[in-house]
Amino acid sequence: MKRVFLFFSLSLLLLFVAGCTTVSSESSEATVSVFIVEGSSEGPTTVQSQGVTIATYDKLQRDSFDLWADVEKLEVHISGFSYMVSTGPNESNWATPTNTDKTVDLMTLSSTDIEWFSFDVPKDTVIVGIAFRIDEATATVGGVEYPVNIREERKTVTAQNLNWEIGDSGRIELQLDLTKSVIKFADSYFFAPRFSWQWRGGLRNLWAIHGDIKLLSSSTESAPTEPLLIALYTGESTDTTPTIVKMVPVIKEGKFYLGKYDPGKYTVVVWDDISITVDISSTDVTFSTFAREATHKTFDHGKTNAETVLHLTYRN
Repeated sequence: MKRVFLFFSLSLLLLFVAGCTTVSSESSEATVSVFIVEGSSEGPTTVQSQGVTIATYDKLQRDSFDLWADVEKLEVHISGFSYMVSTGPNESNWATPTNTDKTVDLMTLSSTDIEWFSFDVPKDTVIVGIAFRIDEATATVGGVEYPVNIREERKTVTAQNLNWEIGDSGRIELQLDLTKSVIKFADSYFFAPRFSWQWRGGLRNLWAIHGDIKLLSSSTESAPTEPLLIALYTGESTDTTPTIVKMVPVIKEGKFYLGKYDPGKYTVVVWDDISITVDISSTDVTFSTFAREATHKTFDHGKTNAETVLHLTYRN
């Protein structure tokens, strides 16, 4: 009888230990990775630097500065990332991860995303704001390194009124419109960062619209040999304001990612032979883009699949 009782007690003990081991192996935290990616400042979440007067700029050097062609490196030092966590109705706290200082070459965004750092938060945390700081920058042109001016009021970038519930590990994407963020005036360079941002969970392509563009010669397809511009419109009409506009640099070989959208009918338009001019007034900077429509396509998104992969072709 004692042996039976001892065996039964030992079995319960093993079950208890096994149960505790199983529970403890399930992580109660999620890892959030912060990435800097090439993007467009046309999206609805864009926040641009404010409060800068450029009345002292008499004339901008037009058509003499092509960021992707002229700049070899654009190194910036980023630091001071912080995120705001909801702690109750109308209550929140700022938190600051450690080891956020990093110097990155933004010109590599044409071919790859830049991973900044990662931090852990309890699952079901709701992030309602983010902020980060760009301290200094340098540009390398023709093998010569130049300082890039960043006005003090533009060094800190802040976004609030977010509602990102972190149910599982994923990534924060800081989408930089690099083409519109760097201005050359006389012999000086200025960095006015234009960012948008997005939280992406593990299913990056769920409800996403993405694909590639190929240059068609006879029956042969090849990667584009010049930068392209791509825009997404809701519905069939292109007379409205596009939902998003993105540059597709040559180094991306025609690959594009437009983001995640609700099911429905959309139209995508691609332009080539692009030229950009910049006009300066006493209060504003205006960018004008001229291009040739290379191709367009209207499609149903989410009708048969929760992801749309487009394969677009065009001729010179």
